[in-house]
Amino acid sequence: MDSKIYYIPKFQGILITSDFAERQKRMDIGIDPKIDYIEIFISDINAYTFKSIGFDKVENTCFQSVKHIFSKYKFEAISFHETIADLSDVLMDSHHLIIGQKSKLNLSEKNFKNLNEITFLSLKTFKGKIIDKFEKVEKLTLWYENQKSNVILENFPNLTELYIYNSSAIELDLTKNSLIEKLNLHRALKMEKIILPPIIHLKKVIIEACNKLDTSNLSV
Repeated sequence: MDSKIYYIPKFQGILITSDFAERQKRMDIGIDPKIDYIEIFISDINAYTFKSIGFDKVENTCFQSVKHIFSKYKFEAISFHETIADLSDVLMDSHHLIIGQKSKLNLSEKNFKNLNEITFLSLKTFKGKIIDKFEKVEKLTLWYENQKSNVILENFPNLTELYIYNSSAIELDLTKNSLIEKLNLHRALKMEKIILPPIIHLKKVIIEACNKLDTSNLSV
């Protein structure tokens, strides 16, 4: 399906999607709130002020055709949802990177400027790879996390904040994340233990709905 470009005045955002009909349907039946989307052409981009860009159900061919245009802007957030994108020669400027479900893209720190935060909305359906360490990312959020997070966390050595929601992992290994100060863990129903590094400076820990978890080593 061909992708189209929309401007979202309420959020000062750009949306590129191949399935706007589904989005419209969800608004019409009340699942999502109704907001205005203005269809625009790529040549109109400079006429709008925008803070974020989202790619929804976009194939790599489409992404490659527009990547050079958005590489010259600075964003508060960039998101990919059910999207396939080759980022190997991309350089995008954004504070926050959001990876939605079923997205396939390989992530490298060299492809992003000023990136401080990454959110995975469905880690268990993430189809890409993290191919090097993100030294500058300080905040990481993982939704629907599983045991693969222990491998992923090794690529974020300078995290100060970690948020995990709806985890199916049995243990969480933070031995490579000694700088964490804030740890939030919600609905990790199977988790039994958290492995900490010898020295860690936790200042705030929130644990909710983690009934099997041994929290004896998490006092702050």
